[in-house]
Amino acid sequence: MILDCSVDDLCSHACARTGGEPCDATEPGLQGFCEWKVNRPGPLIAVVTRPKQARKTCPMRTSIRSLLLLTVIIAVALASYRFGVDRTRERQFTRLNTGTLASNGVRARIRVIASDTLEPVSGAIFETILIGPDGGDGGFHGYTTDENGALLTTQYLHPGRYQIYIRPPKGSRYAVTQFHEPETYLVVRGDGSYSPTEFRMLVNEPPD
Repeated sequence: MILDCSVDDLCSHACARTGGEPCDATEPGLQGFCEWKVNRPGPLIAVVTRPKQARKTCPMRTSIRSLLLLTVIIAVALASYRFGVDRTRERQFTRLNTGTLASNGVRARIRVIASDTLEPVSGAIFETILIGPDGGDGGFHGYTTDENGALLTTQYLHPGRYQIYIRPPKGSRYAVTQFHEPETYLVVRGDGSYSPTEFRMLVNEPPD
């Protein structure tokens, strides 16, 4: 805002606004003027700058920002919780399908069935022989199948390859069955998984 007036008019105007006595327009101090200067004798050009007002913060805007921040925090917390639940379910699924995993090996769940009828073989002796790095015997363990033809190895099986020998229950129609070829080995992996989980037992041919 630029006022073009004489010094006397400017002084009178300032005094009228402040209600005070006439003042000297050649000195700073006129109420309402932040900056002024006299270019030359005669009219006084005064540059009036309105005082800056503090910016007011809208309460509603602050509330919206707080709500958005809270929403983000809740979303992150829910995502972390769901990730934890999914990981727990994955570990449970792994245990059900690969046995009980431990730092020193895995307890495998195996099922033995008849090769002809695929019915479970109860009372069979399931023997595992670990194939050592040099191809020799690295350890031997035996387990007995239950009424469902299933067993859980009581010993932890270390990662590696195992030959399998299945001995039939006494007086049964089943025959000794061996899995000693590389493609028929029980293979235990470093992540706790293993295969196969099911072995088929040979059946003696009926006498003529």
